[in-house]
Amino acid sequence: MGQKPNWKPSEKAYLSENWGTVSMGGLIRTLGRSEVAIMIMVQRLGLPPFLESGEYISFNRLIKTVTGKDKNYTHKSISWGEKRGLKICRKLRNRKRIKVVYLDDFWEWAEKNRAYIDFSQMEPLSLGVEPDWVSAQREKDFYQHSLKRTDAWTPVEDSRLKYLLKKHRHGYAELEVELQRTSGAIQRRILDLGLKERPVKAEDSKWTDEHLDILTAGILGGDSYGAIGRMLGRSEKAVRGKVYNIFRTENADRVRTALQSIAQ
Repeated sequence: MGQKPNWKPSEKAYLSENWGTVSMGGLIRTLGRSEVAIMIMVQRLGLPPFLESGEYISFNRLIKTVTGKDKNYTHKSISWGEKRGLKICRKLRNRKRIKVVYLDDFWEWAEKNRAYIDFSQMEPLSLGVEPDWVSAQREKDFYQHSLKRTDAWTPVEDSRLKYLLKKHRHGYAELEVELQRTSGAIQRRILDLGLKERPVKAEDSKWTDEHLDILTAGILGGDSYGAIGRMLGRSEKAVRGKVYNIFRTENADRVRTALQSIAQ
């Protein structure tokens, strides 16, 4: 059997326009090419993950699309599925059962579990049309991701930290913004440098009913402690401390379950 001729512009256009809506079998029949040939062209064209029938996606592809990592499928199956209730179904494909997730189920679950997904790692529209809340969450995660730096502190940053501490005007929340580091990282650096100065406590350290309402809504909505802290003008460290004082745990899953039971 001779090799299939090179792809025509019209064939590439058809593949681009119908990728994700026409099944693989339909593409093979229409284009007269093998699945391997089609997948090679998909990669060359830079097309997003295949959404079979536009309704569901394989669980492995979902993890890779959302996290940007091609691993930890078993861990995510337990963490997202068994522990946090993501509905994972099974479908027969090429005589093999594969795990799939319906997109509507994923988005409903993701909205309630935003604290466990870093949307800054997920390309916009990579799963098709997104709910309205995703764009705002992606911006929050971009900011939070910028704080989760693992690079070493530079002499310039150390000098900046010392300067800000000597002014005796900044708490952890302000230092997080100024230094683009988490409060935990700042606290560790102060200890490493043996500095005597400490961040000042918030002038109004009292938690009002309004503050607690924002805290509760943020946790139930799946926001991270860092994001809740920014809404309150407090550091992540302060938010975690308050949560622990109330619930005797910082585990967001347990706290959310407790709040849901109270609401019922």
